[in-house]
Amino acid sequence: MLPLLLFCCLAWLPPLSAETLSVSETTEALPLLEHADLYIDRGAAQGFAAVHARPGRFRPYGEPFVNIGHVTDEAVWVRFSLHNAGGTPLQKELHIDNRQLDSITLFENTHEMGTVGRLIRPRYDGITDFHFPILLKPYESRTYWLRVASNSAATYFHLTLLSKEQLWLENNTRQLILTAFLALMGTLVIYNALVFLFTRERVYLFYVLTLGALTYNHLAYTGMTFPLLSSFYSHESLSKLVYLNAHFGIYYYGAIMVFLALFARELLQLRRHPRIERTLFGFIGVILLIALASFESLFLPDPLIYLGLIESFFLFGTAVYLVYKREANSPYYVVGWGVNLAGHLVFLLYHAGFCCVEEPYNYFFELCVSFTALLFSIVLAKRLAKTRALEEALAAQKVLLRELHHRVKNNMQFITSLYRLKLSRELNATQRKKLKEAESGVRAVARIHEILYDGGRHTRIDAAPLMREIAQTLRDGLAEAQKVTVRIEGSAALSMEQAISLGIIVNELLSNAFKYAFGAEGGMITMTFETDKKGWVRFLFEDNGSGYETGEEGTGYGLDLVRSMAQSSLGATWSSDTSGPTRYTLVWKS
Repeated sequence: MLPLLLFCCLAWLPPLSAETLSVSETTEALPLLEHADLYIDRGAAQGFAAVHARPGRFRPYGEPFVNIGHVTDEAVWVRFSLHNAGGTPLQKELHIDNRQLDSITLFENTHEMGTVGRLIRPRYDGITDFHFPILLKPYESRTYWLRVASNSAATYFHLTLLSKEQLWLENNTRQLILTAFLALMGTLVIYNALVFLFTRERVYLFYVLTLGALTYNHLAYTGMTFPLLSSFYSHESLSKLVYLNAHFGIYYYGAIMVFLALFARELLQLRRHPRIERTLFGFIGVILLIALASFESLFLPDPLIYLGLIESFFLFGTAVYLVYKREANSPYYVVGWGVNLAGHLVFLLYHAGFCCVEEPYNYFFELCVSFTALLFSIVLAKRLAKTRALEEALAAQKVLLRELHHRVKNNMQFITSLYRLKLSRELNATQRKKLKEAESGVRAVARIHEILYDGGRHTRIDAAPLMREIAQTLRDGLAEAQKVTVRIEGSAALSMEQAISLGIIVNELLSNAFKYAFGAEGGMITMTFETDKKGWVRFLFEDNGSGYETGEEGTGYGLDLVRSMAQSSLGATWSSDTSGPTRYTLVWKS
């Protein structure tokens, strides 16, 4: 009975190892960790009674900042003593500055004063950070125990005693700065999203996705979900959203790194550097594997964070290399990403416990990210201006090309008309017939140019409509063609040079067929286009006439011209069969 009575008496006495801090109404914000004792519960399984019963496990801490990084199943116990040095009751606030901590519980002697945390927020009183009210009677001394545990985020915090007015001032200043940062990022997201809708360039899409993921992740990370969204959603809905953010934070970070890599690939044109591009895709693959593997039993935030840091250094080194290679936009990327890398590095060192960022430098990360986002937006705006200039130059070039094709067509018609007037009186019937055949070939070329400037096409021409136009032009000028049906099957996309060559060839073949292949009953001509996946075009010209023997009328110079043009201008292989129904086959690379 005596040992139990002695234990109970000692339990109610303030521990001798903790330094008692005197506090008065005029006391400024008072850091507590430097004057507190610390104990780390490795299993995070001990309750207050077990910890309170063995005070010898606490050791003086002497540092202003606790940081044990990303750990699971560990709890930090802090013990500190306060004394009211004045003759009036003293109301203060115990302030914990990390908004990502899962659970924070305050004990005073054997009494639990309350529990708060990211996943346990009984109410939102307008203050983002976690805090507990501390009331000291005149000349009273009290000892407090604080238990801090966090599995879903890094465990780090400052512990400060300050007045309610000071707490509100710090809270409002912080919320104002973070709101300005989030508003800037949101504005850049909307602006670049609108640019993407107009341009459809992927560099804007990946930039929007990067900024969007970064903005939302920072909104969740800084605890600004409640102050920004509490007017629109209930406390229960926001608590569910915070719960989801706590469990999906690793995926938000992974998304940022993936989108950032894809943005760098587009901005720096890494397709022209296959090895760098493959390495970047390797980073993306590993990030996705870690993110997918990070379910509850295999939570891997640290490897993903360190891999993200390695990727950041890789992107910076790539930009420096591309500056040496004189790639466009690489100098801007070096500056922008260098600043961002500095902020990212300080941020990671802070969370790993290697450095402690104090006022006014605790917004260094936001400052670096804002600078980088603005710089990249300016670079993309310059890119947009350059794109507009190129579009205007292209539009002007299209107008000039249309005018050129129009003039070529008119000049060809003028030349044929001029020679018809000049030679018509001096030529006999046979010569006039040959001149007319030559004119039909010139008209075929002129029609190609007409199709080009009328349709606004300057590179590829659909072969089927062109062959149909040539056939109709010949039918209108030849009496022999009125009972001949022309059928065209399939089609092929031709360059302008190929279209001109094939037009002349088809004009000659049609002319011969109309005049020599059929009798009075007429017949049918079939032109067939076949293309394969490798770009080869097979053109088959055949009629159901009687065929001809080499050396007959119409089979000399015209076919020599066709054969020569097919091989030299079109680059085609040529084969023919004239023993029965005439068939010509051309095969070339489109």
